[in-house]
Amino acid sequence: MFENCEVIGTEHSQKLGADVPLLGIAWMSDEEWQRIAAEGAVENYIRENGHEPESLAEAFRWQREWLDSKEVI
Repeated sequence: MFENCEVIGTEHSQKLGADVPLLGIAWMSDEEWQRIAAEGAVENYIRENGHEPESLAEAFRWQREWLDSKEVI
């Protein structure tokens, strides 16, 4: 999972008794997360219902209900 991350330094771990790598992992802003979540909710709604939702709130509400109805392993 982290094989392609850049090592930007090391930090000594007292618990491990060794230096551990610090990875340069890109973070996503809250705004970007919300934008992607909204796009996904609308896409899922259209895929499952065959038409666009009346509002973004409807897409989110439907998606929550849809996910809650799924059996989780």
